[in-house]
Amino acid sequence: MKYRAEIDGLRALAVLPVILFHAGFELFSGGFIGVDIFFVISGYLITTIIVTEMDKGKFSIVNFYERRARRILPPLYLMIIIIIPIVLYVYPPHAVKDFFQSIVAVVAFLSNYFFYIELDYFNDISDISPLIHTWSLSIEEQFYFIFPALLFIIANLKHNLKILLFFVFTFLGYFYSIYLANIDASFAYFHFLSRFWQILFGSLIALLLLNNELLIKSNKLNGLLSLLGFCIIIAALILINKDDPYPNFLSILAVLGTGLLIISLNKENKYGIYKLFTFRPIVFTGLLSYSLYLWHQPLFAIYREFTLLQINLVSFSILFLLSFALSYLSYKYVESIFRDKTRLSRSQLFIILFITASFLGAIGYGGHKSNGFYDLKYKMLSLESRKVFEDIEKVKSDRNQLWNDVLEKNTKTFKSKAIKVLIIGDSKGEDLYVSLKQERRFTEEFDFVYMRWDDTCMMPLNDIKEAPSTCQIELIELSSSKLTNEADLIILSSTWQYSSNKKVEDTIRFLSDKKPIYVISTANFNDVTSLMYKIATKDINDTESFIFKNIRLDWQKQTADLEKRISNLKGVRYIEKLEFFCNLKIDKCSLINPLLILDSGHVTVEGAKVFGNKFYEGYANTMINDINNYSKIKE
Repeated sequence: MKYRAEIDGLRALAVLPVILFHAGFELFSGGFIGVDIFFVISGYLITTIIVTEMDKGKFSIVNFYERRARRILPPLYLMIIIIIPIVLYVYPPHAVKDFFQSIVAVVAFLSNYFFYIELDYFNDISDISPLIHTWSLSIEEQFYFIFPALLFIIANLKHNLKILLFFVFTFLGYFYSIYLANIDASFAYFHFLSRFWQILFGSLIALLLLNNELLIKSNKLNGLLSLLGFCIIIAALILINKDDPYPNFLSILAVLGTGLLIISLNKENKYGIYKLFTFRPIVFTGLLSYSLYLWHQPLFAIYREFTLLQINLVSFSILFLLSFALSYLSYKYVESIFRDKTRLSRSQLFIILFITASFLGAIGYGGHKSNGFYDLKYKMLSLESRKVFEDIEKVKSDRNQLWNDVLEKNTKTFKSKAIKVLIIGDSKGEDLYVSLKQERRFTEEFDFVYMRWDDTCMMPLNDIKEAPSTCQIELIELSSSKLTNEADLIILSSTWQYSSNKKVEDTIRFLSDKKPIYVISTANFNDVTSLMYKIATKDINDTESFIFKNIRLDWQKQTADLEKRISNLKGVRYIEKLEFFCNLKIDKCSLINPLLILDSGHVTVEGAKVFGNKFYEGYANTMINDINNYSKIKE
């Protein structure tokens, strides 16, 4: 297709906000929508190329995939190979294992689903994930597998019917993405079906432009539309916030603005901003945009992990210049060479890519099986630090033994005449139950029973016929036991999340009509073993402040969402679990010496003792008073 310099200028507009967003600048908290712009551009270009070749009878699926492979894979594979030894040296074993697992996901074009399973795109730990940004490449690669077949299927349809189909697909995809984001925001962000509509919007524009249906002859109108498109994108950057579920209704802004720019930017446009998008430095940045996108996140992530600092203006400037330099080298000596068929034949290309992908897959699997090359990393520690990590295995063993013993004696029936307390939840509920059972002062006045009830399965017990099949066992066992009726007090402790908070709210509303309800927050940290590794290798003295800074704010936000939902319900008390392990007034957390948390949020045997003891001292009398007061209200 004919080269359009302004499209490269538009690529620059896409990549720069993404880079500023990944740097952590609050002013660009909506910068992640740059990926949406990329998706629209990709849909426009790919559709234009394929449809033009199909119309001329020259389209070849092999040629298509060869072009995509030449464009995407060599710079991607090179970047991964270069950062492997750096990550292996800088990161703790747990994070090294995650990194090598992500390499396999990238090679398999499934990194979007890997990162959905592993972490939330907007949480703090994603800042130190070198390959988190490759999720968007997987979306595009998945699109490339499906899209040519779709065009073949509809090739003989009338043009107007094609337009109608693409419009319907785009429309349905847009509303499906909003619907899915309200159910599971993280899944919606990474899922290909909630992202394809953005690429299809670009395809729709391509089809209309190819048939001259969007050809605007008025230079003044083109100028106004291009300025409007630019302003819409700027508005999207300002209005869209990373704290809101995404995609949402505002996600149409970046897509619509990009579409208007593609339609209206042209050389005859003297009234708009064509000169801005064809300004040589902007176009050059656009030419480097793919390599810039590849390189900036690994550099940011490694810097954060190595220095334990956030990126400021000075460090950003240095890292951005380094990203730009590496991107230029990648563009000149990798992209340009691999895209030149006279330098590298198809067979040579596929052999090189196959060998490289096999190597990356093998080393990624090796990193997974070796637990992040744990033995190698272990030998780098001092003898004193090694002793700490040897003790962790005993801590795990002791925890497993105690939990098995206590849970085995959980008869799931109230026996005594003491105050009856039902604890429900996931593994965090198990932790609470074991902790309270270990506090001997509780056993004199209280009778505790634990029942498994995951947050995703919570719903009013009079409505369980509508529950998913995966929840039926939990719900039937709980409803048939009548424990919710017999209990004097119910405590909910789980790993709360946006996707299920509405159902949890309905459940609490249902239960609070019968007795007081306590809700324990999610208190998660970045992996404590990894934090201990950093403390051992970086000579961190103020460990309590360091651990406080590693509280997982993403989980705190999801818990805060639940707290807000239940704040007006009578008989419901919210308890901040962090207060049992941290002094939130002075921003310190005591989790080690002794080790109280094993992974990110599950307590050890020592942690259970602390948790149970502080819970008794803080809430034993409160529980009795709440039960008595609730009984008086009911009477």
